[in-house]
Amino acid sequence: MKLRLFDLHCDTALEAFDKKLDINSNSLLHISLDKSGDFSVYTQVFAIFSRHRRDPEELWKNFFLVRNYIDSQIPPQRRETEEGFDPNFGCEEGESSAVRPGFSYILAMEGASPVNGELSRLEELYKAGVRVLTLVWKGIEAAGGAYDTKEGLTEYGRALVRRCLELGIAPDVSHASDRTTAEVIELCAEYGFPALASHSNSRSVYTDSPRGITDENYKSIVATGGIVGVNLVAPQLAGSKCKIEHIAAHIERFLELGGEDYVGLGCDFDGTAELPEGIRGIWDLYKLADKLGQLNYPDELIDKVFYANGRKYFDRLLK
Repeated sequence: MKLRLFDLHCDTALEAFDKKLDINSNSLLHISLDKSGDFSVYTQVFAIFSRHRRDPEELWKNFFLVRNYIDSQIPPQRRETEEGFDPNFGCEEGESSAVRPGFSYILAMEGASPVNGELSRLEELYKAGVRVLTLVWKGIEAAGGAYDTKEGLTEYGRALVRRCLELGIAPDVSHASDRTTAEVIELCAEYGFPALASHSNSRSVYTDSPRGITDENYKSIVATGGIVGVNLVAPQLAGSKCKIEHIAAHIERFLELGGEDYVGLGCDFDGTAELPEGIRGIWDLYKLADKLGQLNYPDELIDKVFYANGRKYFDRLLK
Protein backbone atom coordinates (compact mmCIF):
# COMPACT_ATOMS: atom_id res chain seq x y z
CA MET A 1 0.00 0.00 0.00
CA LYS A 2 1.41 3.38 -1.04
CA LEU A 3 0.50 5.87 1.67
CA ARG A 4 -0.84 9.38 1.24
CA LEU A 5 -0.67 11.97 4.00
CA PHE A 6 -2.76 14.99 4.94
CA ASP A 7 -1.47 16.33 8.28
CA LEU A 8 -3.85 18.82 9.86
CA HIS A 9 -1.32 20.52 12.15
CA CYS A 10 2.39 21.06 12.72
CA ASP A 11 4.53 23.78 14.32
CA THR A 12 7.55 23.13 12.13
CA ALA A 13 7.40 26.46 10.30
CA LEU A 14 8.12 28.51 13.43
CA GLU A 15 10.83 26.08 14.54
CA ALA A 16 12.47 26.34 11.11
CA PHE A 17 12.25 30.13 11.22
CA ASP A 18 13.68 30.38 14.74
CA LYS A 19 16.56 28.02 13.99
CA LYS A 20 17.06 29.17 10.38
CA LEU A 21 16.62 25.65 9.05
CA ASP A 22 15.39 24.49 5.65
CA ILE A 23 12.07 22.62 5.65
CA ASN A 24 13.17 20.95 2.41
CA SER A 25 16.18 19.25 3.95
CA ASN A 26 17.39 19.20 7.54
CA SER A 27 18.36 16.76 10.29
CA LEU A 28 16.90 18.58 13.31
CA LEU A 29 13.18 19.02 12.62
CA HIS A 30 10.40 16.45 12.72
CA ILE A 31 9.54 17.38 9.13
CA SER A 32 11.99 17.44 6.27
CA LEU A 33 10.47 17.13 2.81
CA ASP A 34 13.33 15.01 1.54
CA LYS A 35 12.37 12.39 4.15
CA SER A 36 8.69 12.22 3.19
CA GLY A 37 9.14 9.69 0.41
CA ASP A 38 6.78 7.16 2.01
CA PHE A 39 3.90 9.34 0.79
CA SER A 40 2.88 9.60 -2.85
CA VAL A 41 0.83 12.72 -2.03
CA TYR A 42 1.46 14.93 0.98
CA THR A 43 -0.39 18.05 2.15
CA GLN A 44 0.73 19.80 5.33
CA VAL A 45 -1.09 22.41 7.39
CA PHE A 46 1.68 24.71 8.64
CA ALA A 47 0.43 26.43 11.79
CA ILE A 48 2.32 29.57 12.77
CA PHE A 49 2.19 29.71 16.56
CA SER A 50 1.33 32.98 18.30
CA ARG A 51 3.52 32.71 21.37
CA HIS A 52 1.46 32.93 24.53
CA ARG A 53 1.21 36.29 26.29
CA ARG A 54 3.45 38.12 23.83
CA ASP A 55 2.59 41.56 22.48
CA PRO A 56 -0.16 41.07 19.85
CA GLU A 57 1.36 43.60 17.46
CA GLU A 58 4.72 41.87 17.64
CA LEU A 59 2.99 38.54 16.95
CA TRP A 60 1.12 40.02 13.98
CA LYS A 61 4.37 41.15 12.37
CA ASN A 62 6.07 37.87 13.22
CA PHE A 63 3.33 35.86 11.52
CA PHE A 64 4.15 37.43 8.17
CA LEU A 65 7.88 37.05 8.71
CA VAL A 66 7.40 33.31 9.23
CA ARG A 67 4.99 33.01 6.31
CA ASN A 68 7.51 34.75 4.04
CA TYR A 69 10.22 32.42 5.34
CA ILE A 70 8.17 29.39 4.28
CA ASP A 71 7.54 30.95 0.88
CA SER A 72 11.27 31.56 0.44
CA GLN A 73 11.87 27.82 0.79
CA ILE A 74 8.76 26.39 -0.83
CA PRO A 75 7.30 28.04 -3.94
CA PRO A 76 4.11 29.91 -2.97
CA GLN A 77 2.39 28.11 -5.85
CA ARG A 78 2.45 25.09 -3.56
CA ARG A 79 0.12 26.87 -1.16
CA GLU A 80 -3.46 25.59 -1.25
CA THR A 81 -6.06 28.23 -2.13
CA GLU A 82 -9.68 28.09 -3.13
CA GLU A 83 -8.37 27.53 -6.68
CA GLY A 84 -6.35 24.52 -5.54
CA PHE A 85 -2.76 23.90 -6.62
CA ASP A 86 -1.00 22.36 -9.58
CA PRO A 87 0.48 18.99 -8.52
CA ASN A 88 2.70 19.07 -11.59
CA PHE A 89 4.14 22.45 -10.71
CA GLY A 90 7.87 22.50 -11.37
CA CYS A 91 10.46 24.61 -9.63
CA GLU A 92 11.60 27.67 -11.53
CA GLU A 93 15.21 28.67 -11.74
CA GLY A 94 16.44 29.80 -8.34
CA GLU A 95 13.74 27.93 -6.42
CA SER A 96 14.47 24.94 -4.24
CA SER A 97 14.65 21.75 -6.27
CA ALA A 98 14.08 19.75 -3.08
CA VAL A 99 10.32 20.46 -3.17
CA ARG A 100 8.88 17.12 -4.04
CA PRO A 101 6.08 16.37 -6.52
CA GLY A 102 2.67 15.93 -4.96
CA PHE A 103 3.36 18.31 -2.06
CA SER A 104 1.20 21.27 -1.07
CA TYR A 105 0.59 23.22 2.09
CA ILE A 106 -2.10 25.22 3.87
CA LEU A 107 -1.48 28.03 6.36
CA ALA A 108 -2.93 28.27 9.86
CA MET A 109 -2.54 30.67 12.75
CA GLU A 110 -2.38 29.04 16.18
CA GLY A 111 -3.67 31.47 18.78
CA ALA A 112 -5.88 34.40 17.78
CA SER A 113 -4.17 37.10 19.87
CA PRO A 114 -2.51 38.76 16.82
CA VAL A 115 -5.98 39.71 15.56
CA ASN A 116 -6.00 41.99 18.60
CA GLY A 117 -9.67 42.92 18.41
CA GLU A 118 -9.47 44.08 14.78
CA LEU A 119 -11.77 41.71 12.88
CA SER A 120 -10.70 43.28 9.58
CA ARG A 121 -7.38 41.51 10.10
CA LEU A 122 -9.16 38.23 9.40
CA GLU A 123 -9.61 39.36 5.80
CA GLU A 124 -5.88 40.08 5.61
CA LEU A 125 -5.15 36.61 6.95
CA TYR A 126 -7.52 35.04 4.44
CA LYS A 127 -5.81 36.87 1.58
CA ALA A 128 -2.45 35.71 2.98
CA GLY A 129 -3.61 32.10 2.64
CA VAL A 130 -4.76 31.34 6.19
CA ARG A 131 -7.59 28.81 6.30
CA VAL A 132 -7.41 27.72 9.97
CA LEU A 133 -7.40 29.84 13.14
CA THR A 134 -6.83 28.09 16.47
CA LEU A 135 -8.83 30.37 18.73
CA VAL A 136 -7.11 30.01 22.11
CA TRP A 137 -4.02 28.36 23.53
CA LYS A 138 -4.01 28.53 27.33
CA GLY A 139 -5.90 30.25 30.12
CA ILE A 140 -8.58 32.86 29.55
CA GLU A 141 -7.91 34.76 26.36
CA ALA A 142 -9.74 37.48 24.46
CA ALA A 143 -11.73 34.96 22.43
CA GLY A 144 -12.64 32.70 25.35
CA GLY A 145 -11.48 29.95 27.67
CA ALA A 146 -8.80 27.39 26.86
CA TYR A 147 -8.65 23.74 27.95
CA ASP A 148 -7.43 24.62 31.46
CA THR A 149 -10.53 26.71 32.22
CA LYS A 150 -14.28 26.21 32.30
CA GLU A 151 -14.99 29.43 30.41
CA GLY A 152 -16.76 29.68 27.06
CA LEU A 153 -16.57 32.18 24.24
CA THR A 154 -16.54 35.87 25.05
CA GLU A 155 -18.78 38.28 23.13
CA TYR A 156 -15.72 39.22 21.08
CA GLY A 157 -14.94 35.53 20.59
CA ARG A 158 -18.39 34.93 19.13
CA ALA A 159 -17.92 37.82 16.71
CA LEU A 160 -14.49 36.44 15.80
CA VAL A 161 -15.87 32.97 15.09
CA ARG A 162 -18.77 34.34 13.06
CA ARG A 163 -16.42 36.39 10.87
CA CYS A 164 -14.17 33.37 10.36
CA LEU A 165 -17.16 31.33 9.25
CA GLU A 166 -18.29 34.05 6.86
CA LEU A 167 -14.84 34.27 5.26
CA GLY A 168 -14.12 30.54 5.09
CA ILE A 169 -11.53 30.28 7.85
CA ALA A 170 -12.03 27.24 10.08
CA PRO A 171 -12.21 28.19 13.79
CA ASP A 172 -10.11 25.44 15.35
CA VAL A 173 -11.17 24.21 18.81
CA SER A 174 -7.96 22.41 19.71
CA HIS A 175 -6.75 23.92 23.02
CA ALA A 176 -10.29 25.16 23.78
CA SER A 177 -12.29 24.39 26.92
CA ASP A 178 -15.19 21.96 26.69
CA ARG A 179 -17.60 24.88 26.84
CA THR A 180 -15.78 26.94 24.21
CA THR A 181 -15.60 23.85 22.02
CA ALA A 182 -19.35 23.20 22.31
CA GLU A 183 -20.19 26.84 21.59
CA VAL A 184 -17.95 26.96 18.51
CA ILE A 185 -19.51 23.74 17.21
CA GLU A 186 -22.98 25.25 17.66
CA LEU A 187 -21.95 28.27 15.60
CA CYS A 188 -20.46 26.01 12.93
CA ALA A 189 -23.75 24.10 12.76
CA GLU A 190 -25.65 27.39 12.46
CA TYR A 191 -23.51 28.37 9.46
CA GLY A 192 -23.46 24.90 7.91
CA PHE A 193 -19.68 24.83 8.39
CA PRO A 194 -17.73 21.66 9.27
CA ALA A 195 -16.16 21.96 12.73
CA LEU A 196 -12.44 21.35 13.26
CA ALA A 197 -10.18 20.19 16.07
CA SER A 198 -6.91 20.06 14.19
CA HIS A 199 -4.72 18.37 16.82
CA SER A 200 -6.68 16.81 19.68
CA ASN A 201 -7.14 13.34 21.14
CA SER A 202 -9.91 11.44 22.92
CA ARG A 203 -10.62 12.40 26.52
CA SER A 204 -12.29 9.06 27.19
CA VAL A 205 -9.18 7.13 26.14
CA TYR A 206 -6.81 9.20 28.28
CA THR A 207 -8.72 11.03 30.98
CA ASP A 208 -5.62 12.67 32.48
CA SER A 209 -5.27 15.06 29.53
CA PRO A 210 -7.67 18.03 29.65
CA ARG A 211 -6.71 18.76 26.03
CA GLY A 212 -8.76 15.78 24.86
CA ILE A 213 -12.10 16.06 23.08
CA THR A 214 -15.05 14.63 25.00
CA ASP A 215 -17.18 11.96 23.34
CA GLU A 216 -20.14 14.35 23.34
CA ASN A 217 -18.23 17.13 21.60
CA TYR A 218 -16.73 14.68 19.13
CA LYS A 219 -20.16 13.42 18.11
CA SER A 220 -21.25 17.05 17.66
CA ILE A 221 -18.22 17.65 15.42
CA VAL A 222 -19.18 14.61 13.35
CA ALA A 223 -22.74 15.93 13.04
CA THR A 224 -21.38 19.06 11.29
CA GLY A 225 -19.31 16.97 8.89
CA GLY A 226 -16.13 18.12 10.64
CA ILE A 227 -12.94 16.36 11.65
CA VAL A 228 -10.56 15.78 14.55
CA GLY A 229 -6.85 15.27 13.88
CA VAL A 230 -5.20 12.90 16.35
CA ASN A 231 -1.93 14.34 17.61
CA LEU A 232 1.27 12.54 18.55
CA VAL A 233 2.01 14.36 21.81
CA ALA A 234 2.84 11.60 24.29
CA PRO A 235 1.48 13.41 27.42
CA GLN A 236 -1.85 13.80 25.61
CA LEU A 237 -1.96 10.18 24.43
CA ALA A 238 -0.92 8.11 27.42
CA GLY A 239 1.66 9.90 29.52
CA SER A 240 4.90 8.06 30.17
CA LYS A 241 5.87 4.97 28.16
CA CYS A 242 3.69 6.08 25.27
CA LYS A 243 3.82 3.74 22.28
CA ILE A 244 2.37 3.63 18.78
CA GLU A 245 -0.52 1.47 19.99
CA HIS A 246 -1.65 4.40 22.13
CA ILE A 247 -2.06 6.56 19.01
CA ALA A 248 -4.10 3.75 17.48
CA ALA A 249 -6.31 3.57 20.57
CA HIS A 250 -7.39 7.21 20.16
CA ILE A 251 -8.11 6.66 16.47
CA GLU A 252 -10.14 3.54 17.35
CA ARG A 253 -12.24 5.44 19.88
CA PHE A 254 -13.17 8.07 17.34
CA LEU A 255 -14.01 5.33 14.86
CA GLU A 256 -16.27 3.71 17.46
CA LEU A 257 -18.14 7.02 17.73
CA GLY A 258 -18.99 7.07 14.03
CA GLY A 259 -15.80 8.72 12.86
CA GLU A 260 -14.83 6.65 9.83
CA ASP A 261 -15.06 9.77 7.67
CA TYR A 262 -14.29 12.29 10.42
CA VAL A 263 -10.92 11.42 11.95
CA GLY A 264 -7.47 12.20 10.62
CA LEU A 265 -3.98 13.07 11.79
CA GLY A 266 -2.86 16.40 13.25
CA CYS A 267 0.56 15.21 14.35
CA ASP A 268 1.79 18.41 16.05
CA PHE A 269 5.30 17.74 14.84
CA ASP A 270 7.83 20.21 16.28
CA GLY A 271 5.16 21.35 18.68
CA THR A 272 6.40 18.78 21.18
CA ALA A 273 9.64 17.15 22.28
CA GLU A 274 7.72 14.14 23.60
CA LEU A 275 6.70 11.80 20.79
CA PRO A 276 5.62 8.17 21.24
CA GLU A 277 8.34 5.54 21.29
CA GLY A 278 9.35 4.66 17.73
CA ILE A 279 8.23 7.98 16.19
CA ARG A 280 11.03 10.44 15.49
CA GLY A 281 9.42 12.40 12.68
CA ILE A 282 7.37 12.21 9.52
CA TRP A 283 9.49 9.36 8.16
CA ASP A 284 8.26 7.04 10.95
CA LEU A 285 4.53 7.51 10.36
CA TYR A 286 4.39 4.34 8.27
CA LYS A 287 4.71 2.48 11.58
CA LEU A 288 1.30 3.80 12.60
CA ALA A 289 -0.18 2.61 9.32
CA ASP A 290 1.40 -0.79 9.94
CA LYS A 291 -0.12 -0.90 13.43
CA LEU A 292 -3.59 -0.12 12.09
CA GLY A 293 -3.10 -2.88 9.52
CA GLN A 294 -2.17 -5.30 12.30
CA LEU A 295 -5.46 -4.37 13.98
CA ASN A 296 -7.20 -5.58 10.79
CA TYR A 297 -8.25 -2.19 9.50
CA PRO A 298 -8.48 -2.29 5.70
CA ASP A 299 -6.24 -0.19 3.47
CA GLU A 300 -9.18 2.02 2.48
CA LEU A 301 -9.84 3.00 6.11
CA ILE A 302 -6.14 3.59 6.80
CA ASP A 303 -6.03 5.90 3.78
CA LYS A 304 -9.07 7.77 5.12
CA VAL A 305 -7.30 8.41 8.43
CA PHE A 306 -3.99 9.32 6.85
CA TYR A 307 -5.27 11.35 3.91
CA ALA A 308 -8.77 11.13 2.45
CA ASN A 309 -10.71 12.55 5.41
CA GLY A 310 -8.42 15.58 5.67
CA ARG A 311 -8.56 16.05 1.91
CA LYS A 312 -12.35 15.91 1.96
CA TYR A 313 -12.54 18.46 4.78
CA PHE A 314 -10.40 21.01 2.98
CA ASP A 315 -11.94 20.32 -0.42
CA ARG A 316 -15.20 21.43 1.17
CA LEU A 317 -13.55 24.36 2.93
CA LEU A 318 -11.66 25.55 -0.16
CA LYS A 319 -14.46 25.10 -2.69
